[in-house]
This record gives sequence, C-alpha cells and structure tokens, in this order.
Amino acid sequence: MLFFKEFGFGLEDIKRQMHDPLFDRREPLLLQHRMLADKAAQLESQQIGSRTAALMDAGLAADDPRATDLAERAGLQIDTWFYPCPHEMHVNLAEMYIADPRFTAPYEKIREGMARCWHDATLAAARGRERPAVP
Repeated sequence: MLFFKEFGFGLEDIKRQMHDPLFDRREPLLLQHRMLADKAAQLESQQIGSRTAALMDAGLAADDPRATDLAERAGLQIDTWFYPCPHEMHVNLAEMYIADPRFTAPYEKIREGMARCWHDATLAAARGRERPAVP
C-alpha cells in the first residue's frame, strides 16, 4: 500500500486495485525492492565517487592503500549490484576507463582525472593481490 501512496494513488484507488482479482500482490513488492536496490546502488556509487575525489584532492598516489581499498570496494559494488565482476574483469574495466570515452565520461564528470585515477588504483590493487604473503 505504501508503494502506491508513494506514487500519488488515493486510498480509494489503492483499495480498488487491491481488491481486483487479477491483482498480483507480489508485483508491487518486487518493483519496490528493485527501486530500493537501485537507490542503494546509486548512493553507494555516489559515496565512492565522493571519497575518490577527496583522495585525489589530498594528493594520494594511486597505489596508496586507501586508494586501492576504494578501488576494491568499487569492484565489489559492481559485483553486488550489477553483474559478476571478478578481479580479472575489474582490471579489464579499468582499462576501459581510459580507453573508451563512454566509460571515461561519467568519472570525468565527477572530477577531472578520476578515470585515470580509477584505472591506476585498480591496477595497483591487482598488483597487490599478486604479491605473496609475507610470513
């Protein structure tokens, strides 16, 4: 019911809809779930972008642990909300951040140089994973 109210339906409209024998009660719940998941993904993306811009403003190198941790978090965010993104795929995406203007543009809108920063931090994170553990 809250789903319908959120979209401006009146109580009588909601009541009529819910008493319709063809009404599937799961459908609005699934739609609301998708909308909330989309919003969560969007908020997480904005937070990662803001944190990246702050790290860039602070002059941190791409191989600084804070930058590589954030790059790892971005890969996990893709994996969680959009599609499977193992480390190898994330490295391939990082290459596209600088090679393909369609991938570069969204990052450059947040802050100039961010696509290169993401590329470099993602590759630095990948190199860090390749190092053997120190006993």
